[in-house]
Amino acid sequence: MIVVLLVLLCVTLAFFYIIFKRELISPSFVACAMFIISTFIMWLYRDAWAVELKLDTIIVIIVGLFAMGIGELIARYVKRKIPYSVPKGKNDFEINPNSILVFAGFLFVVITAIAYYRELLKLSMLSSSSSLFFLTTVREGKMNEGFQINYIVQHMFSISEVIACIYTYIVLKNRILFEKKEENIIYFLTILVYAGCTLMTTGRAKLLNFIIYILVIYLVLYSKKKKWQKTGNIKLVFVAILSACLFLWLFYLVGFLTGKSLHYNNFFDNIANYLGSSIYALNNFLQRKSSMRSEFFGSNTLSGIFMGLRKLGFDIPETSISLEYIQCGYVVTNIYTAFRRYIQDFGICGLIIIQMIIGFIYTKLLLKNKESNSNGLWAILLAYFYFPIVMMSIEERFFMDVVLVRSLYTIIYFMIAYKLFVKKTIKINK
Repeated sequence: MIVVLLVLLCVTLAFFYIIFKRELISPSFVACAMFIISTFIMWLYRDAWAVELKLDTIIVIIVGLFAMGIGELIARYVKRKIPYSVPKGKNDFEINPNSILVFAGFLFVVITAIAYYRELLKLSMLSSSSSLFFLTTVREGKMNEGFQINYIVQHMFSISEVIACIYTYIVLKNRILFEKKEENIIYFLTILVYAGCTLMTTGRAKLLNFIIYILVIYLVLYSKKKKWQKTGNIKLVFVAILSACLFLWLFYLVGFLTGKSLHYNNFFDNIANYLGSSIYALNNFLQRKSSMRSEFFGSNTLSGIFMGLRKLGFDIPETSISLEYIQCGYVVTNIYTAFRRYIQDFGICGLIIIQMIIGFIYTKLLLKNKESNSNGLWAILLAYFYFPIVMMSIEERFFMDVVLVRSLYTIIYFMIAYKLFVKKTIKINK
């Protein structure tokens, strides 16, 4: 049955590639490609995990992806009458912000890293761990109820993230569109400091999201250079595969800092557990979903929205957003793809509606980048919020990490930073 699912996914991928005119950044195409990777890994570990894939799991995955494709189709064919091309000379300028301003941004990121480290020192005091790794001690300290990173430091971290993303955009745009080889070293130092700061979160999600951002912004800028003509796809696929391989090694090595990678025998088992066990867990959940009903409407999916409503005074019970662990071969997993939460809260009809909405929203954001009057801020926002599409075959990130109040002020930070670092530049006629 795993082979059947793989074949159906490959056919679906080819269908999306054709119907969406070879668009590699198509959200439906990317989500389907990630499900293929996850399913293939599960096939490799089918004996070790004793997988018995059921028909309803196959149906749920295919239906969910096609629902997303329908949402994308609606977005593409119900559109404003604006040409989806970038005329020659439009938005044609090299980005050269004030050097003092660039250094100020770097200094802010450094100060944020120091402040965040000081917060972690306080947290490590609450841990009883004797580990030699500081981040392992911090991770265990986080289990103490009631401790939170200082609110101001949290916002400083968000602003640092925005600055790093803006600097990445500047470097890539100047290199891809203008073939500028030399850049202010401050850009790279800022990006490195921020990347180091993501490691202090003791999780790997922030670093993963940043890598996805870099890759997507590269794909968007390269497509703009080609005037959105579907040429060079082989090169883009090669870049994506190479970037994924490099990141997976980094993902594994970073796991040693918090002790997470020590739970696995080798690199391949570690990656397989993160990329492939989600399909296994979804299959397991669908066989016992009758005993796994939601505590109340949307309790697993809309936790971020409910958190905001509770702060406004609404009487909504709190629930744990973490899903239960199950045995997967000789390891455990608690990732079930994005589909598990949707089905548990809203059923198969809810899955279809949500997938259509996600496909519609991300396609509209992609098409906005193709409009002749579009600026770089749309590319940055698309790349920054794209990670739920890449993560769909692993876990739910759209409602958990995007549909939040935090996203609103992050967008405001992006608008301010874009105005400061990008808009105040001199256009160059080429």
